[in-house]
Amino acid sequence: MAPAAGGTAPDTEKRLAQRAAAFSDPAEFVRTIKPLVEQALRHLPVAGMAVLGQAALETGWGQHVITDAAGNLSHNLFGIKAQADESNAVSVSSREFEHGRWLERKDHFRTYEGWQDSVNDYVDTITRSPRYRQAVAAGADVDGYLQALQQAGYATDPHYAEKISAVVRSISNMGF
Repeated sequence: MAPAAGGTAPDTEKRLAQRAAAFSDPAEFVRTIKPLVEQALRHLPVAGMAVLGQAALETGWGQHVITDAAGNLSHNLFGIKAQADESNAVSVSSREFEHGRWLERKDHFRTYEGWQDSVNDYVDTITRSPRYRQAVAAGADVDGYLQALQQAGYATDPHYAEKISAVVRSISNMGF
């Protein structure tokens, strides 16, 4: 098939994803997402501020939310990856830290109907996987939760917990 005017084949163009702003500023992000996190964690002793901070870091305060090629938001707040054959997956470039350096690669990420679905899937992921048992066991200890999450390999960034902690401090400084 010949490339389209933009230089990509139409089938490829349909699969390419972008990132888009979903919130006007960090305060709107927190006002919208915080109650959803609190709702999802209502029966768990997990640090809500840590989860909110993680969502803010993963999406750049909602300014870099994964979209599909048509510009539809994925509502993926936590960078949860998908299998290539999942019907609710979109491919997008991501950065991974491997062998001491950052690499750009294309990965598949889940899409959700809305923000609450993303939060619920995240909570389901951390509570059902034995991999995150220590994080959940940290309870309301924000730093303990984040360190355990990093040690469990949630992200490849060696400074992941430290970066989320800084975001959590920013949220607190906003008065939330």
